[in-house]
Amino acid sequence: MPVGTQATVKAMTPAELQELDFSILLGNTYHLQARPGIDLIAGLGGLHRFMGWDRALLTDSGGYQVMSLAKLRRITDAGVEFQSHIDGARHFLGPREAMDIQRRLGADIAMALDECTPYPCDREYACQAMNRTLNWADVCVRQPRAAGQLVFGIVQGSVYADLRARCAAELVRMDFDGYAIGGVSVGESSALIFKGVADSVEQLPADQPRYLMGVGLFGQMVEAVAHGVDMFRLRAADAAGAAWHGGSPGRAGTRSKRRSARDDPRPIEADCGCYAAGISAGRTCGTCCTPTKYSACAC
Repeated sequence: MPVGTQATVKAMTPAELQELDFSILLGNTYHLQARPGIDLIAGLGGLHRFMGWDRALLTDSGGYQVMSLAKLRRITDAGVEFQSHIDGARHFLGPREAMDIQRRLGADIAMALDECTPYPCDREYACQAMNRTLNWADVCVRQPRAAGQLVFGIVQGSVYADLRARCAAELVRMDFDGYAIGGVSVGESSALIFKGVADSVEQLPADQPRYLMGVGLFGQMVEAVAHGVDMFRLRAADAAGAAWHGGSPGRAGTRSKRRSARDDPRPIEADCGCYAAGISAGRTCGTCCTPTKYSACAC
């Protein structure tokens, strides 16, 4: 799922994303509530119409911002009071509010509100956050939904296997439409990321979607699929960041395009049929057509 946090995937149009055959995009409840605002989006016909996207949409609940904006929030068992990072205004996000926002947005998949824990995290806090996540999930799963809307529960428990197993088992008993693995890729090593995945997946039904949150690099996706994961948040920002700093991601990792490498006439990726590799290989002029693998430009 390419990330369209504020109702757009940066620097790309919906048509370009459809040409790349993406079937689902991701938005964010917290950020859309802060700007441009739910009333505006709902008044214009919902999130699909607002962003010009007629395929599926998933909206994160704001649970990650509970961690990432820790200096701007106060958390209680009822929910989270945020101080806006935009204008300082205060607004409350609890399980009922998170689900109501996602219902009004019309997301095809809504995420239950959770408390994402940082790394490192001591066991006592991890247990408190997991229990809070379960209590919120129990409220979320019983809230009104948009027509056809699915709701996913989120497994928390930090690096503690027994907490993750308990959280996953409790969520399955609540009978969600799918399940996400949260609280990973928050600063821990790759080995701990996939330990958290394994500790969670064991308890989740194989015939329902499993969404690994915060993970979406190529190698990570391959390993996660081997663990039984189905869905990912595509971390396009990593590719964009590499480009900004003079590199391009490929099968063998990020290749530098700085200094002498920028004069290298070889394609960005050998034997690749994509638009950028086609230009660098001279298979297209870059203006009249999109190249196909090994074909010449129509000009």
